[in-house]
Amino acid sequence: PMIPVVLGFFAIPELMELAIKDVSISRIPKDQAEDGEMLEGVKDAFRHWWLTLRCSILGTYIGVLPGLGAAIVDWLAYGHAIQSAKDKSMFGQGDIRGVIAPEAANNASKGGALIPTVAFGIPGSLGTAILMGALFIQGLKPGPEMLTAKLHITFSMVWTIVVANILVAILLMMWSKQVAKVAFIRGHLIVPGVIMFVFMGAWLGGASIGDWVTCLFMGIVGFFMKRGGWPRPPLVLALILGQILENAFQISLRTHQGLGWLGGPIVLIIMALIALTLLFAVRGVIRSKSSPDTPAMGEGSEKNPIISLPLAVALLILFSWAGLEAFEWSPWVRQFPLTIAVPGTVITLIALYQDSKSVLVVRRDAESWLTAIKAATDKAVLDKAGIFFGYLIALILVTLVIGQQIALCLFIATYLWRWGKYGWRVSIGYAVVGWIILYGFYDQVMHILWHPSWLFG
Repeated sequence: PMIPVVLGFFAIPELMELAIKDVSISRIPKDQAEDGEMLEGVKDAFRHWWLTLRCSILGTYIGVLPGLGAAIVDWLAYGHAIQSAKDKSMFGQGDIRGVIAPEAANNASKGGALIPTVAFGIPGSLGTAILMGALFIQGLKPGPEMLTAKLHITFSMVWTIVVANILVAILLMMWSKQVAKVAFIRGHLIVPGVIMFVFMGAWLGGASIGDWVTCLFMGIVGFFMKRGGWPRPPLVLALILGQILENAFQISLRTHQGLGWLGGPIVLIIMALIALTLLFAVRGVIRSKSSPDTPAMGEGSEKNPIISLPLAVALLILFSWAGLEAFEWSPWVRQFPLTIAVPGTVITLIALYQDSKSVLVVRRDAESWLTAIKAATDKAVLDKAGIFFGYLIALILVTLVIGQQIALCLFIATYLWRWGKYGWRVSIGYAVVGWIILYGFYDQVMHILWHPSWLFG
C-alpha cells in the first residue's frame, strides 16, 4: 500500500520534530515574515527564471510518462535544484529554490499528463484517468481524433489549465497572509490534528488496520533514516518505480532475446546521462566529506554514524539475502533482482565501511563506547522519539478495543494534556472538533467503513 508508506515515511518524522521541539512550522520570527512583500515569491520565480524553466521542462517530460508524473516529479525536481546549485548550504533551511523547483515541475506535469491521455488514450496520472472516463461518458474517444476533428476540445483543456493556474495564483495572493498564519501556530497544536488526518489518509488507502501498522512502521523507519543521514526519497522512488522497471526490463529481454538492447543509441545516451549524474553526485559527497564544517544541506544531510551504522548493516543483509534468493529462480526471472541486489550490496559495503570509520572517530573523541552511544542517542532524541511512537502504538491498540473515532479523539486529548501541557478545556475542545470532523466528514459524507472494535463491534 503506497499511501500509508509515503504518509508514514515523510509525515510522521516531521510531526515528531514539531512535537519534540514544540516549534512552529516557520523557522523565522513572525514579525520578520510580516515585513515581506506579497509579491516577493513572484519576484523570486523571475529571479530564478532559468531554474523555473528547466524544472518546467522536466515536469512536462515526466508528466508524459504514464503512471510516473505525480509520484516522482517533486523529488526529481528538488534533487535537480540541489545538484545544479553552486551554494547548497540553505537547502532544507528555507532556500526558495527548494520551493520553486518542485512547484514548477509539479504544475508542468499536469499539462504533460494530458499528452498521452488525449493523443493515445493512455492516462498519464490519476487525474487524467478520471478525465478520460469523463470524456468517454461525453462520447469523446481519446486518440488521433482529439488532434484533428476534436482539436478545439483539446485546446480548451490546455487553456483551462492555464486559466486555472492564474486564478488560483491570484486567489492565494489574496489569502496568503491568512494562510501563512498557520505556519506560526505552536507545534503542539498542529501535531494531533495532522496525525488524525495522516492516519485517516492511510486508512482510505485500503480500509485495513494493517495500513495503520504500515504507516507507523514506515514512520519509525523514516525517523531513523532521517536521524542517520540516509535520504528517504530514493526509497520511495524505488517502491514506485520497481515494478514498472522490472516489467520493462523483462519485455526488453524477451523482445531482444538477451541484452542486445543495451547497445542501442538511446540506451547508451541514457546510460551516459546516468553516469554523469552519478559522477556529479559522488563529487558532491566527496566535497561534503572533505569539509567537516559544512552545514546540513537538506534531506539526508544529518551526520550521526552510530545511528547510520545499523541501517547500513540492515541494508547489507537485505541486499545479500535478495541476491541469494534470486539465484534459486529461473534465469529469466532472476536477472532483474540480481541487477539490483549486486550493485546494492557493493554500494552498501562502501557505506558500511565509511560509517565504521566515522564510528571509530567518534569513539576516539569520546571517553568510552557508552559515552559515544549516549551522545548519539541524545543527538537523535531517541528517548522522546520512543515516547512519541509509544503514543501512536497506543492509538492503534486502543482502536482495536474501542474503535477509531473514540481512539483518535482520546489521542488528541491525551497528547495535548500530557505532552503539550494544555488545560482540559483546550484538550477536550480540540478532541470534540476532531470527532465532528471524523463523524461529519469521514462517516456521513465519505461513508467510510470503520474497523470493528472489540467492545462496540
